[in-house]
Amino acid sequence: MRQLMNFHVLGIKRYSVDGSEGASAYVMSPAEGDPNTVGAHVMKVPCPYALVDACRGMPMPGDFQAEVELRAGAQGKLALFVLSLNPANPKSQPNPQPGNQPPANPAPKP
Repeated sequence: MRQLMNFHVLGIKRYSVDGSEGASAYVMSPAEGDPNTVGAHVMKVPCPYALVDACRGMPMPGDFQAEVELRAGAQGKLALFVLSLNPANPKSQPNPQPGNQPPANPAPKP
């Protein structure tokens, strides 16, 4: 079953070990209402190896809308798998990547 979810994505890291490829997205959510945590929860969510290349040039960390698939995880528990990421609001993303920024001093109009 596929769903759309909003995540604050910190970054994505991929791996290739003995012919097995995969990647993980690191997402963050506030630890509101959790007396045992100060700050935020950081979660590791699996995703396809190719998602790293698909997200190059996107500003991270930032808010994203993720298409996720609900899968059977270990011990019969529900697990998320990120299929795709799209910026939630491209105009308000923090930390734009170099090359995606407007010039600091645009040329004056004649």
